[in-house]
Amino acid sequence: MSLSELHPSPGYTTHFGPPSVEQETMNVEDLMTLAPHVCRPKDSLHAAAQLMWRHDCGTLPVVDDDSHLVGMITDRDICMGGYIQHQSLTRLRVDQSMAHNVVTCRADDDIAAAAQVMAEHQVRRLPVVDGDDRVVGVLSLCDVVRAGRAGLEPTAVVDTLAAIVTPRTETRSTKSTQPTVQLQPKPSRARAAKKSTKKKSTKGTTKKAARTSRKR
Repeated sequence: MSLSELHPSPGYTTHFGPPSVEQETMNVEDLMTLAPHVCRPKDSLHAAAQLMWRHDCGTLPVVDDDSHLVGMITDRDICMGGYIQHQSLTRLRVDQSMAHNVVTCRADDDIAAAAQVMAEHQVRRLPVVDGDDRVVGVLSLCDVVRAGRAGLEPTAVVDTLAAIVTPRTETRSTKSTQPTVQLQPKPSRARAAKKSTKKKSTKGTTKKAARTSRKR
């Protein structure tokens, strides 16, 4: 999925000011990491974790034999995969834990637009692909921060970070989860007095009937 094919996701909105001259000339290719380390779908989670550890990175694009992007896997995916499936990482494959529907960007995309995509989809890294969906780089949140130093509106950087770290449950409407409590209205004084009088009248009639019965 390329940047041009994306539609805004409801619930994640950031506010970017009008682009400056620096912003107009700053593209993803100016900040992205070139030739990122990648892994294959059939690689073990153990091998992917070793690659992350060796190169000090928290995510790996997953590519096929022709370097086409087929997924992304993070260090969290690896940890959760081992925990949930109760198996050794050497027995689990990357394609069992990776994200399949990956949001991407292009090298010539505007950096502010890429930051907007990060915010909308709550991702810290975007794989950069060419016209054939081959991985050519990775854009990270750290790169967006660097863009703030280089001319991107500071509020855009802050908005991006805030949107990414916001728990997804906070962006959903809580109306459907709120319990509906039906409160019975209190009776008015007139109704209460009438009800009380009726009870007294019934009680008096009962006593009168009892006395009449005893006389007989």
